[in-house]
Parts: sequence; C-alpha cells; structure tokens
Amino acid sequence: MAILEALAAGLPVVISKQCNFPEVSEHDAGFVVEPNDAAVTEAISTLLSDDQLRTRMGHNGRNLVREKYTWPAIAASMAGLYRKLIAQSSAK
Repeated sequence: MAILEALAAGLPVVISKQCNFPEVSEHDAGFVVEPNDAAVTEAISTLLSDDQLRTRMGHNGRNLVREKYTWPAIAASMAGLYRKLIAQSSAK
C-alpha cells in the first residue's frame, strides 16, 4: 500500500524486485532494484541528483495510480472483465 500512496503523491519510488510491482518500471515511475545496499544506494543517488528525472517519474507514478488504481478505474476494469466473461459464456 505504501508504494501506491507514494506514487499517488507524485513521488518516484525505489523498490526491490520482491515487491512484485513491475508497473513501476513499465511506467517509468521509479526504480525496481535488487535488494542490496549498492543497488538501492545507486537508485536513490540517481533520483537525488536529477530533478527532471524525479519530476518525470513522479508524474508518471501519479498517472499510473489514476489509470489503474482509483475506484473508477478498478470498476471499469471489472466491468470489462465481466463483459468479456459473459461474451465467452454466450458464445458456447
């Protein structure tokens, strides 16, 4: 939940691969790194040294949350899934 909260606040994130949240890298909203000191340090240092990168990733993260993780987006996704399942069921 903390990842989504940070993204919604417009903050780029640094997470490990074990968080299983590939959307972060797919949407350029932060860094997904190996869980070791060197990888985490490098990602944080990169963010701290590049204002434009932080701003871009923060904006991308906020958009990701709006597109996929707000209640209207979740409801639309579920409705689409139900329509697909009904269509498949009707086709049989």
